[in-house]
Amino acid sequence: MTSPIEQAGAVKESSEYATLSMDRAITGLYTQRSPLRDADVPYLYSKFYSASRFDSLIDGINREMTSRLSLARAPGSSIYNSNTFPGINSFYSYKRIVSGAEVIRVIADGKDGNIYDATAGQKTTIFTKSGGAGKARFQGVNTTLYFTDGVENKKWMQPAPWAAQTSMTTTTYAVGTTVIDSNGKIEYLINFKAGNITNVALAANVATLTFNNTNFTLQQGMSFAPSGLSGASFLNGKLLIATAVIPSGSTFLVTVAFVHAPYASASDSGDATTTDVGTPATTGSGTPSWPGAGGTVVDGLSVWKNFGVPVFDWGPPAAPSQPPTLGFLAGPVFWLPNKNYGSQFIVDRNGNIQQGVSSIVGGVDGSTGAVLPLFSQIPNLGISLTGFLPIKDGGVTWYACGTVRNLWQASQVLVGGGAIGGYVIVDTNGNIQQATNNGTTGATEPTWNTAPNGTTNDNGVIWRNSGPCLALAFQGWKYGYAYHCIDGSVSSLSPLTVRTNGILNGVFLGGVGSGAPTCDSIWIFRTADNGSTPLFIASIANPGANTLWSFSDQNSDPLLIPELPGPQASSNNPPPIGMTAPVYHLQRIWAIYQNTVVYSGGPNVLVGNGNTAFAPLSFSPFPEQPIKLVPITVNNGGILVICTSNTYIILGTGTASNPFYATMYMRNVGILNYDAVDVVGSTLYMFTGKGKAVSLDPGAGYVEYGFPIGDQFKSVTTGKGAKTLTGAPVGALYSPASTYVTWAELSSGDTAVYVCDGAVGWFRYSPTASPESGFVWSPRRVIVGGTSAVQAIETTPGISQLLIAPASSGPILFRDSSVHTDNGTAYQSYDVKGNIVLCQSGEVAEIAHIAVKSIAVGTRPKVGLLLGEITPTSTTPFDWLEITSADPPDLPPSTTIYSDRYSALQNGVCPKCDNFQLAVDYGTQNAADEMLMFSVYGAKYAERRQQ
Repeated sequence: MTSPIEQAGAVKESSEYATLSMDRAITGLYTQRSPLRDADVPYLYSKFYSASRFDSLIDGINREMTSRLSLARAPGSSIYNSNTFPGINSFYSYKRIVSGAEVIRVIADGKDGNIYDATAGQKTTIFTKSGGAGKARFQGVNTTLYFTDGVENKKWMQPAPWAAQTSMTTTTYAVGTTVIDSNGKIEYLINFKAGNITNVALAANVATLTFNNTNFTLQQGMSFAPSGLSGASFLNGKLLIATAVIPSGSTFLVTVAFVHAPYASASDSGDATTTDVGTPATTGSGTPSWPGAGGTVVDGLSVWKNFGVPVFDWGPPAAPSQPPTLGFLAGPVFWLPNKNYGSQFIVDRNGNIQQGVSSIVGGVDGSTGAVLPLFSQIPNLGISLTGFLPIKDGGVTWYACGTVRNLWQASQVLVGGGAIGGYVIVDTNGNIQQATNNGTTGATEPTWNTAPNGTTNDNGVIWRNSGPCLALAFQGWKYGYAYHCIDGSVSSLSPLTVRTNGILNGVFLGGVGSGAPTCDSIWIFRTADNGSTPLFIASIANPGANTLWSFSDQNSDPLLIPELPGPQASSNNPPPIGMTAPVYHLQRIWAIYQNTVVYSGGPNVLVGNGNTAFAPLSFSPFPEQPIKLVPITVNNGGILVICTSNTYIILGTGTASNPFYATMYMRNVGILNYDAVDVVGSTLYMFTGKGKAVSLDPGAGYVEYGFPIGDQFKSVTTGKGAKTLTGAPVGALYSPASTYVTWAELSSGDTAVYVCDGAVGWFRYSPTASPESGFVWSPRRVIVGGTSAVQAIETTPGISQLLIAPASSGPILFRDSSVHTDNGTAYQSYDVKGNIVLCQSGEVAEIAHIAVKSIAVGTRPKVGLLLGEITPTSTTPFDWLEITSADPPDLPPSTTIYSDRYSALQNGVCPKCDNFQLAVDYGTQNAADEMLMFSVYGAKYAERRQQ
């Protein structure tokens, strides 16, 4: 077998000396091997082709394999944020769009218990964690950053800043919009001026309001509250819902159901504001004087409320524990003794409408008697008046008028109609129409007069509009309420109050407000008559914790909003306390809670915020502890659940036909640390619980990419100092519970995986440039002053940086390829090649000199030889050589390259060995030193010329 020297051209006997040269660094650090074995050449290649690599590194510190196929001083680090920070658990890049531009905030979880906005130049405490909290984990979705720490679930709301209306632009917001004011506080648009009220009329429990100067198109179902009315002051502050809106030139006639004594049409002057979420609104032209927390300020036609510092509990408050209380407006639905009814309609026990007329006694309306009367039933129309007799009841006379189910019929004979007690129907507009005379209806249904007390001629039958049919709940309404929050979250619905009796005059509803800081309003839900699904009917302001609220419901079923069903069955519960590690996948937020993976309602949430609603049954259990969730792109969705021992995958899309389900993905691959995983495309780079650096890929499967230095992850032996035998800390630095793995794609020539110990530095795994292929490990990088979190994150749109947190106190640094100091402090840099085997048994090699070619920057390197040893000791250290001359000495020296020869001769005699290690030490300097190639000039000869 020929030796490397013979391969380089040495011929036995005739020419013993030759040059062994290596002009490319392609092997990198490879410590998990026999030191006398080439690091990367298979046995057959070495046996039959005499192949060998001489650049294999076995030791070193702060040297780096470059994309130029050379060895250089590792780039240094510069200040990213000069403020003094504690040690950092992790960094997170929070991205959002503000005014059409992408904005990134760098979030840092401090080891002092504070969460910081650590964007360059800033240090703002976002939140201080409670006692017992663990590391914070983050997930940004649009303008909200959600985070958990094992003790509390929080959100940091970061909407766009407030903007004024200018002569060139109109800033349009909507009721329910949040902005950040100039003080960094949350402002919530609580109401907007709908228009001016100029006239009010009220009859038969129907109010008609005339609007002008409206600021948007008024529509049926709009809710509003009048203010400033002087004549109809009884309407001020009342929440009214438009049952009909009739445009009339530049004005609108708006009708609402409202129980009150008749009020003659009269001019008035007042405003109407709406709190309907989504109503368009505009700002003023000048910046408001923002109030303190809880205060309000007028901004043009809008009103903002200050909700304070923008950090709140993640989800909505818990659902109200008690159902709403119910009462009835303007008298009971059913008959009561000794009750004054005026001319009110009621529903009797048979479901018939009775109209009561009180006799005036001594100037006071009469009251019912002490005993329930036997009410008259529906008249036998067209045949006789039997059964249509008025019934005396103390001071009240009752007239049977029909049922709440009566609809208009063609050619119907009406007998016994009159102004009082006339037969009633419910028209197509939901209004009660009462026949005021006898006659026969026409062949086609007439166009109904929608104005209260307005009349309609129906083939001679005159119908009078008695207002909305408030008796739409004959079989019963069911009520519930929920808490609405400023981020669109809505709590689960309260238990329902069930009323199976008929309801005629409306309902008085009551409940308890919420003390949640983000709760702005109470959302009220009601079923249609005899319905099962509560639908949104109205919202009112939240009065606060343990404070009662009330609402008068006089609205018909058509005003219910079927697109907004009440969130029943605890479907909008807040996330469970103690969950962690959130990620975003399939429009849902997923997180780990104990041994389960829970997920939010996402697109299934019709009312509320899909990121804050967590239904009780939305989880997948696992037989071990999940550590991290990683969404990936595979067929049928996919989110990896990396646990302590195995990796699972959740598939499905969450629909009824394709529900979520979990299955095994990779056995015996698990982690003990959330930060020990990073993802590049579809490939996961991990540091497992077994202390191995591995990769997982749906196509390539499982690869232990860290095998070449696997022994270093168990106990670091490199970097202790080839010259002094002291230096960077060594030993068990890499714990599966504290190691960071991060992929940093900084430029074409600066892309790598970094496996960081979280205390001192890292090992770097980078691609090898063409014409070679594969990846190589560089010697250990030791940061001056130490580190905590080391992570590559996006710090400006499209640009990532490798951030380096201080060990305990100091600025945040970043990897900077333009410098070769750590925050201004230079560091040592050397590497050790070997062992370079020069000959086999029966042979001896001599080393005459070492030649090194480097970029001509900084000081020249020092070269050391360790002959016949696999590691230096105090008794057998490296022998350090002095520069003898240029190489070659007979040529003019280069101005761009240090080309130096280091003679190994001692008193004219070449040192002898069969193998050696070669150390090249560039010292401690601020220079981009880079070794381009090295050569060993020597010879070998047989121990005996004849055997």
